[in-house]
Amino acid sequence: YNKTTDLLDELNIPDTHREYLMSMWSLERIGKPSQPSKAELIKFTKKGIIKLDTFKEKMMDLGYITKYIDWYVKDNKLNAAK
Repeated sequence: YNKTTDLLDELNIPDTHREYLMSMWSLERIGKPSQPSKAELIKFTKKGIIKLDTFKEKMMDLGYITKYIDWYVKDNKLNAAK
């Protein structure tokens, strides 16, 4: 918390706006449920626990674009795990 507020102070952000940003950041951290990592999703797909479509959907949830997801599919030979 202190490090983040110090960095915001360096940007000359007014105290009231800084506190607003910190409260929004705290809410986002609390409100986001944990989800499997990229490595876990690859493992789940290889083991047949999830389908390729689910893998792609969850990778998009993690912020990956289609182009990079397709690279991971090819690199990990996930097409066979449909």
